[in-house]
Amino acid sequence: MEYEPLSKEQVPMQVMTHVVPIRDVHVDMPRDHIIWSVFNLIFCCNPCCLALMAFFYSIKSRDRKIVGDLEGARSLGSTAYWLNVLALSIIVAFVIIMIIICCMLF
Repeated sequence: MEYEPLSKEQVPMQVMTHVVPIRDVHVDMPRDHIIWSVFNLIFCCNPCCLALMAFFYSIKSRDRKIVGDLEGARSLGSTAYWLNVLALSIIVAFVIIMIIICCMLF
């Protein structure tokens, strides 16, 4: 039994396929704390520049998250978190001390 070659009308067309990667649903995206950093940078101008450092670490964390390096983003986000906590603590302590001093003087 002989097979006949297919004509041009009978040849199947090539189909372009795309593979779309699906992220794991259970992966928690790291937080970059950028809004908190901007708040501290604008309203809590402390002399140690901790708010500025927290802002830089937040930007770096967001960049790492966009690239896909979740562990790096998590590490930088954690650093930004603790710098924000420290900056806000210093400002709150300063405000409380100033209120106490003003109450003692008047």
